[in-house]
Amino acid sequence: MGITVRTGRGEVLRQELRYPLMREEEIQEKFRSLVGLRLSADRVMDLEQKLLSVEREENVASLFQQLEIEI
Repeated sequence: MGITVRTGRGEVLRQELRYPLMREEEIQEKFRSLVGLRLSADRVMDLEQKLLSVEREENVASLFQQLEIEI
């Protein structure tokens, strides 16, 4: 299995993956548990919703700004 990403500049990036596929529920659980180590439950849910709709975004710069976590 592989993944291909085309950047805004037209560059094509491809990566072959050799991992077993996870069910959607497993992915959500893993995301919530890992992100929950750094963010509150409210922020985890907000971030999850934004990531699920990322394909509709014209510019993801604001999403990346929101991902910055103060240490």
